[in-house]
Amino acid sequence: MVLKGKFMQNTLLSVNSIKKVYLTYASTEPFLGELEDGKEVIVKYLNNNEGNLVLINEFLSYCIASSLEVNIPDFGICYLP
Repeated sequence: MVLKGKFMQNTLLSVNSIKKVYLTYASTEPFLGELEDGKEVIVKYLNNNEGNLVLINEFLSYCIASSLEVNIPDFGICYLP
C-alpha cells in the first residue's frame, strides 16, 4: 500500500501553543493547538487516558480511508515539546 497525505511530508512541525483542551467532548482529551507555521490543528498525543493503541487505530483508519479515496480531513504528525 502506498501511503499518501500530509503525514508523509519531510518537515516535522512543532506545536507552539495550546488554545483549548477538549476535556468533556472527547475521551482522548485532544486539544486545539497552533503549529509553528501558524496553522490551527487538533492534536492527540501519546499516553492519553485511552492509551496509545487508539492512536494506532486512528492512523490505520486514516490510511484505509485515504486509500479508498474517502473525503476525510488532512492528517499529520507533529512534534509536541
